[in-house]
Amino acid sequence: MLNAPDPISLSSTVSGDGTECRTDHRAALLTRWYSAVVSDEYTPAMLAMLEAQREYFASDDHIRREVAVWADSTPEERLAEMAEMCAAGDFFLSQLEPEALERALRREPLPEDSEKIFMAIRRLPR
Repeated sequence: MLNAPDPISLSSTVSGDGTECRTDHRAALLTRWYSAVVSDEYTPAMLAMLEAQREYFASDDHIRREVAVWADSTPEERLAEMAEMCAAGDFFLSQLEPEALERALRREPLPEDSEKIFMAIRRLPR
């Protein structure tokens, strides 16, 4: 793994009139250093794992496998399982700091085009 560049030597430069000024040189060096570190760290095995994950989530098969266990469940059993999942979510949310909880619960508005797509889907005949 590469060593990080010395931040003191990158933090500023002296301009022609003797005043200290920040430059894009530091950002360029850090970007090159980061790119070299990241490219060195991704081994063929890691890339293969990432590709396998991409393929897994590109298919709906994992969803079908997960819901198959509920195929013969009664509505009451499904509701009980959902309540258990919600309780687990409540527990994890209770562990967050107030600022993190606020960010987690903040609703981001949908982009306008997404909303139009959802409304068009709702209008489709069933």
